Amino acid sequence: MQFPKELESLQRQVDSSVKKQGAAQVSPDFKSEGNREQHTHAQQVSALIDSALSSLEDLDIVKAKASLHEAQAALKRRQKLIRLADRSTLGWATVKEYVADDLADDSGDEKRLRKAEKEAAAKKAEATKKSRNQLKFRGPRPAASPGTSGPSALHSERLVRHTNQVLPEPPAQDHLRNWEASEPSSRHAVPKGVRESWESASAQLLDPSLRHLAAVGLPGLLLSAKADSTSTKYLGAWRKWETWSASKQEIDVFPVNAFHFTLFLSHLATTGPKSAAGAGSAAVSWVHSLAGIPSPTHSPMVKCALQGFKRMHSSPARRKEPITPEILGQVLTAHGRSDASLADLRILFICFVSFAGFLRFSDLSGLTRKDCKFAQDRMTLHLSSSKTDQFRQGSVVTIARTHKRTCPVSAAERYFAAMGDAQDSPLPVLRRLVKTKSGLRPTIHPLSYTRTREVVLDAIRPFVPDVSLFGLHSLRAGGATAACNSNVSPFLISK
Repeated sequence: MQFPKELESLQRQVDSSVKKQGAAQVSPDFKSEGNREQHTHAQQVSALIDSALSSLEDLDIVKAKASLHEAQAALKRRQKLIRLADRSTLGWATVKEYVADDLADDSGDEKRLRKAEKEAAAKKAEATKKSRNQLKFRGPRPAASPGTSGPSALHSERLVRHTNQVLPEPPAQDHLRNWEASEPSSRHAVPKGVRESWESASAQLLDPSLRHLAAVGLPGLLLSAKADSTSTKYLGAWRKWETWSASKQEIDVFPVNAFHFTLFLSHLATTGPKSAAGAGSAAVSWVHSLAGIPSPTHSPMVKCALQGFKRMHSSPARRKEPITPEILGQVLTAHGRSDASLADLRILFICFVSFAGFLRFSDLSGLTRKDCKFAQDRMTLHLSSSKTDQFRQGSVVTIARTHKRTCPVSAAERYFAAMGDAQDSPLPVLRRLVKTKSGLRPTIHPLSYTRTREVVLDAIRPFVPDVSLFGLHSLRAGGATAACNSNVSPFLISK
């Protein structure tokens, strides 16, 4: 079959672009966040080129041109950000603030750039201030000990080689002061009481290898039990206890006495926010677990005080109303016409898949096209992470094909067909839409929580008396309620 000249030209452009792609599509782990962003940008451009190639195979020149133009626009924008990072004294920190300001347009680009520079400088100053506060709790950094690396270790090795003498073992206490500055896994400042307990235990060891494990391996292992954000939060709450207890002559900072900590909770009940007691209790328990001693939070008195704090600060919960199958039927009637637009099909996908799969917004927003697989009787969704998956092992959600007009699998198939993404596309399935001459087109940018909520509430607004009683969680709650009313096992619903 002979292609038109214009089609042959586009085919050659796509072929030359595809040859430059790597065969591996799995995203590796990156040490640098900038490298991760660059890799993600390359994948997005690659997906657009794949879409153009698929359109050429279908002889859809208009769609292929649109995909290539969008890829070209993404490359130009990336080049602009690279030039901006190279010109700014703060580098990519300025770019991050510049991109985050979505409310600005090109007409105010210079004003937007100045704003990004100020915000990046403010965040850098705040980070420097926090770093200085943490350094107050760190000991001096002596010469490197055996088992460490760096210039100090290299100097010690040369000294031994040239003098043929064996250097004396550094004291165990110096070992402990060095681990915090040299080990990348030990990023958080350790409370003074915990550090002293580690030093005391290590001072009793005679074997150098055991002292090295106690100084480097064990602290890093213990601190890795919690995420960095969790450790930072606990450390801030612990500082509040340190400040308060240090101002009272009769109270020891560490270890914490159960009665003294109950008095601290009583102090927070009148001066602290709602979350202060819970955060303080978790922080005290964490610090004592690092030191290997029992926590005062297990005391019945402390538990009773925490319950009293919660009751004093409690407020009635306002649960969102569940969306019923009748409401979804009305949404389908309004947006499920045969000539439905891409925006209408997106509404149906969000509502029916979230309802049938009991999905949270975080589950739905993390889905990509390659995570969704179709079979004759079902659809499977691979969730790489979820709120209940603490160890990030991933999970699979199976949604059955009902062969009815309200079938969620059919809604997903219609939406994906209109999107035009390749089956192995790494782009998120929920993306922003833009108006073009040929109609609505998806971009490479994901849909935010706020915009998704607006889309769903606008869709159900004509069919509910008070739309403020509903939210995105109403879809998950409605699906679970409907399943329970159909005598589905509660074990399967919770799973």
